[in-house]
Amino acid sequence: MKFKKGDKVFHKNLKLFGIFVDYAWENPNEEADVDFEMEDGYIEQRHVSINQLQKCSSNEEIRKRIGGITVDELRIKIEQLIEDLENETKNRNMNDLEEGRYKALCEVLDLMIMESRWYKWLK
Repeated sequence: MKFKKGDKVFHKNLKLFGIFVDYAWENPNEEADVDFEMEDGYIEQRHVSINQLQKCSSNEEIRKRIGGITVDELRIKIEQLIEDLENETKNRNMNDLEEGRYKALCEVLDLMIMESRWYKWLK
């Protein structure tokens, strides 16, 4: 796979998103330099193996895959599902199935919030 400067990439082993900088001058067929945004917001350039990189889809491709739903619409829908479940069970304890559903929805929402910078980055 050929990468161009500025391509959005994902490193499969490191589980990090980044921006492709350029092929490494020492070994351009196997290595590249990529700017990764770390958890603290710091940009760290790393020298990585090309076979661990995959191109991120364009926004248009992502929208086609998820039926035109934006990340914000998905977040709102998850928030609505959580609120509906809370309202249904506010006068009683949740059963195991409801509690599992509630926890799963909350975890997905938390992940979306934590990774929101990547969603912004994809725009």
